Amino acid sequence: LVMMSHQGSRSPEWVELAPSYQCNNRCVGCFSVRDHDEGLSSRAFLRAIQEGRRRGGRHLWLGGGEPTLRPDIIKAIRFAKKVGFERIKLQTNAMMFAYEAFLDRVLRAGLTEANVSIKGATASRHDGLAQTPGCFDTMTAGITLAVDRGLSLEGDVLVYRENAAEIPEIVRHFHGLGVERF
Repeated sequence: LVMMSHQGSRSPEWVELAPSYQCNNRCVGCFSVRDHDEGLSSRAFLRAIQEGRRRGGRHLWLGGGEPTLRPDIIKAIRFAKKVGFERIKLQTNAMMFAYEAFLDRVLRAGLTEANVSIKGATASRHDGLAQTPGCFDTMTAGITLAVDRGLSLEGDVLVYRENAAEIPEIVRHFHGLGVERF
């Protein structure tokens, strides 16, 4: 549980919580690839959310690994909304957003925004760095559906030697899909 304040503020704005490091990608350089820990139990996960709010956090950031893989993620988002978090954000590869039923459930639960991990403007570059064939197409479908549903998306461009020169194209491509900020 990490509490983050804006500069000059004494009260925490954001609670950052990574309840597990399971992931459906195997990205070059990511420590989640080596971590097979089950992460927090559902009970501990909800307690951490409640503790962050009790300490004055106003916004919740859920990351990991890939938080959408947790079977309790909908329950956790719903609980975060219930205890009063104003903004609830997922750090995600957006692949689960390609499944309409999942996306609708997470939005109804109270998700307000997401940061999407992006590695390339093409399938060959992105899939190569994620080391997961087909993930670019699934992520793109997830982004498109999320934007259609009105979810605010920010792109987190993960910079590697292999994609550094492509950053302008990455931003153009994903901004064209509706990603608002990078």
